[in-house]
Amino acid sequence: MTTLVVSVALWIGSVSTAIAAKAPDAAALKVHADQLLEQNYQADGPGAAVLVARGDEVLYRGARGLANVELGVPLAPEQVFRIGSVTKQFAAATVMKLIDQGKLSLNDPLSKFLPDYP
Repeated sequence: MTTLVVSVALWIGSVSTAIAAKAPDAAALKVHADQLLEQNYQADGPGAAVLVARGDEVLYRGARGLANVELGVPLAPEQVFRIGSVTKQFAAATVMKLIDQGKLSLNDPLSKFLPDYP
């Protein structure tokens, strides 16, 4: 599940970068987004549902892959995902990256970074 969430986050980042560079028309956005989904998700594997919006306007809605691989149920753009809280995984990944960079140690007390912490 974490892999799916990270993949979707990366995909959204690539779409938002493409949109920020030049605001495409709806047809160009659909072509680009469909290509990204096709390149990153197999039709017969775990999939992703994507919504791109600006304000209240939906610019793109699409999905690719399967909602249930075992049963072969296709994923729909309206699919609801039960992902729960994923912020802990992102925080843990960030801490581990800081450890790899030598900016943090697992043995550091919290008070080293938050002096008012008891």
